[in-house]
Amino acid sequence: MNRAPLLWLRVAVGGLAVIAAALAIDLWLRFFVLLAYRRDAAKRIAAFGRATRAWGDVLFAAATWAVSLDVRIEGHVPKAGRFLIVVNHQSSLDIPFLITTLRALNLKFVAMEQLRHGKPVISLVLRHGGSVCVGKRNVGEDLAALTRFATELAGIEGSPVIFPAGGLEREHGARRFYLAGIEVLRRGARLPILPVAIDGMSEAPTTGDLLRLAGARVTMRIGEPVSYEEAGRDPRATYLALEEWIYGKAR
Repeated sequence: MNRAPLLWLRVAVGGLAVIAAALAIDLWLRFFVLLAYRRDAAKRIAAFGRATRAWGDVLFAAATWAVSLDVRIEGHVPKAGRFLIVVNHQSSLDIPFLITTLRALNLKFVAMEQLRHGKPVISLVLRHGGSVCVGKRNVGEDLAALTRFATELAGIEGSPVIFPAGGLEREHGARRFYLAGIEVLRRGARLPILPVAIDGMSEAPTTGDLLRLAGARVTMRIGEPVSYEEAGRDPRATYLALEEWIYGKAR
């Protein structure tokens, strides 16, 4: 029996559910949260955090159902606390996968500047929800933005997420870390590092490629945290070891 029409139908239904949820969340953020909390940044950021988790849950659940993903989690999922999360980036689906799996950590992302506008929910969250964008006019501006971001995280109880290879792996073609960004975040936030490797999504770098993942096994591997003090003894060696671990787990 040809299952392709059923698969297309499931993807279409899942896509409509995601679009409806994204529009509802986007409108709620624009016309309620931003107005109600325009003078209370802490409450605004907390509300954006709840909206981010709702969006992540809906998007990843819809994708998992639509193409019957076999989702595996390996390692210990923290139920509380704050970490500097260092992770590879195979697909745009990595984001909701991280949000829904590590929901207790209040994730705040280091994202690319071009995502600040034009993306329902995502752009609003990046501009108003406690995250930071890089890829500005020069490296100095990026490092200054990361420094401010790192020092503000404690006030919003956020855990920063960085893709230290820079953007989607397919677009950049490299699997090497840019060490300066991690080090600025580590020093500013003074958090333990939580390494995460995502595997199985490289065939679908965007949600438009979702059909390529039909029946695929998608795995998130969570490593042992590295303390702030331990990483500080030899940061370069620490980051190179994390790079080797992450890309040894992700194919």
